[in-house]
Amino acid sequence: MIYPEDNVITAGETTSMFIGMAKQLNVDRISLMRGIRESADKNLQTLWAGLQSVT
Repeated sequence: MIYPEDNVITAGETTSMFIGMAKQLNVDRISLMRGIRESADKNLQTLWAGLQSVT
């Protein structure tokens, strides 16, 4: 016999699950922003080098 209560996720479990997901998302966002910034820096350096070679 399976009781429905066995399948209920407690509020505490849900909260910790969401906190875990939020932490993961936050890490992803930080590394994503870092990646964007680094590639933007590289593009700017390339652009700057190109401009200097023209003038």
